[in-house]
Amino acid sequence: MPNTSCVVFKNHSQAHQLFLNKEVDILFTGLSVGLIFFEKNSQIRILNSYVTGVTHLLTYGNKISNFSQLKGKTIIVPFENSPIDELTRFFIEREGLVYGKDIKVAYALPNGAKALLETGKSQAAPLPEPLVSVLLSKPGPVTYSFSYYDYYNKIAQNAKGYPQVAALLRADFSGEKKEYLEKLNYELRAAIQLTRENPDEAVRLTINQFGLSAEIMKKALARSVFHFNSSDSLAREVYEYYRTIGKPLPEKTREIFLAIP
Repeated sequence: MPNTSCVVFKNHSQAHQLFLNKEVDILFTGLSVGLIFFEKNSQIRILNSYVTGVTHLLTYGNKISNFSQLKGKTIIVPFENSPIDELTRFFIEREGLVYGKDIKVAYALPNGAKALLETGKSQAAPLPEPLVSVLLSKPGPVTYSFSYYDYYNKIAQNAKGYPQVAALLRADFSGEKKEYLEKLNYELRAAIQLTRENPDEAVRLTINQFGLSAEIMKKALARSVFHFNSSDSLAREVYEYYRTIGKPLPEKTREIFLAIP
């Protein structure tokens, strides 16, 4: 993309603040974060969503197949009020358990959650890629249990997973940069297609951004699901997702979705 600087951030809170302070024009972050921002500032908009499956449940010791097997134990969740948090709550409560009581819940940044899981101070952690592949590449007691994408699809009978990451921007920026945003959506679709058809090339083009080995990045891509959506179609998908997890959105929230294909 011309006239575009892309920065990969590790500190989510800092990135969010830069966006809210108008020091960043577009922020790719958790979709639920965008909805929270919108509640406080009606000028926030969502351009697209393109990630529907990067989260996996890792456990300390034995593999599990459902959350009831964690009763009386502790699960460490990265980012309170994130898509991972809200979906973990939905999964646990759907099994008749009380979130935070029957299964204790603690929050930590991803690397902190990784450390707590590795040392057995937490019995489970839903983590995103590529952190999952990093952990599983090491010998030790951390075990892969299941994909949140698959777990959700069994409940919702949906083959597309759930919208997890969104591109956020301000309404004034979207009004001035329509052609640029159409181009960005086009390039994101092309990037997803490249990732599916030629993951080796996708890794080659991005490996310097992450400081990870090519092997780890290939495994992370293999466990990730990308599904581009925007405009009215994205609004329908997001509304359906929140109905499914028991948190229906008010009609006013439709304002957040930009009508840019």
